[in-house]
Amino acid sequence: MGRQIRRTEIHARRVRTKRLKQLQARYKDSKNASEKEEILAKVAKRAPWLAGETFLALVKKS
Repeated sequence: MGRQIRRTEIHARRVRTKRLKQLQARYKDSKNASEKEEILAKVAKRAPWLAGETFLALVKKS
């Protein structure tokens, strides 16, 4: 039973990482402030611990 939970957690982590990378790319390509705010809201839903300054630092770094 514990094995299935672990597999689910790993899958969720991989999907979250993939989605965050997509959002980073969209943030870089966005032109206006409203698009950027929308993307930051989506990041806050996906990874609350990553929202804000941390996400922006990752975008600048990549």
